[in-house]
Amino acid sequence: MTSRVPEGRRSAAVDLAAWAVLVALMFASGFLARAVSVPAALRLVLGEPIQMIGLIGGTTVLLRRRGLSWRDVGLRRPASAWRTARLVVLGVICAYAAAAGVLFLVLRPLGAPAPDISAVRDLIGEPWTYAASLGLTWTTVAFGEEMAFRGFALSRLEALFAGPSAGPPPWATAAACIAQGVLFGGLHGYQGPGGVLATAVLGAVLGGIFLAGRRTLAACIVVHGLIDTFALTAAFLQAHHLLPTAA
Repeated sequence: MTSRVPEGRRSAAVDLAAWAVLVALMFASGFLARAVSVPAALRLVLGEPIQMIGLIGGTTVLLRRRGLSWRDVGLRRPASAWRTARLVVLGVICAYAAAAGVLFLVLRPLGAPAPDISAVRDLIGEPWTYAASLGLTWTTVAFGEEMAFRGFALSRLEALFAGPSAGPPPWATAAACIAQGVLFGGLHGYQGPGGVLATAVLGAVLGGIFLAGRRTLAACIVVHGLIDTFALTAAFLQAHHLLPTAA
């Protein structure tokens, strides 16, 4: 049995407005952290955990105002480990296929620049920075972003679109999945327009995994972690050509 955030356009709009402020603060703090000239490892250790703690802490408050917990929006044990494993494999394949599709079917035909991956160039020749990045990926980033976007935002957007109905119609669920992907892409504005588009598509794919997993976050978290791990490892090994969004 799956749980959902209570319906109601007004409550959903209020929650999303407050949540958008949290995301904007997270984006602004991340931008400032990248602009300040400090060692990359220090920026990673102090920056991203603080951002995620702030985002998840604020979102937790929003949930509790509704008498809910993270379990209600997907942070619970999946019913089937085998089903989750299959979703992880399918999710990774779909994510990379979607990223390659953005590059070869949209960005290159339009002459648009590929996603800006300069943010991970600090990993080159820096094993400690690489190790810290991997640790953060699997402890804060993958969990935090999936909880905030696929768990909270998708459910609230679905309630906003559907209104006080007995159950959200399929179009509302699909619109919410796309909308949270767009918001997720916007959070990665530092990657340039190409990065925003690619990440938005990835967010929509992760939203589909969330729904296919009966609204549990386990598969989304693992897929997110694997994608980031591959990207970080490619950057560390100076193998950017292996990334599907590399120019």
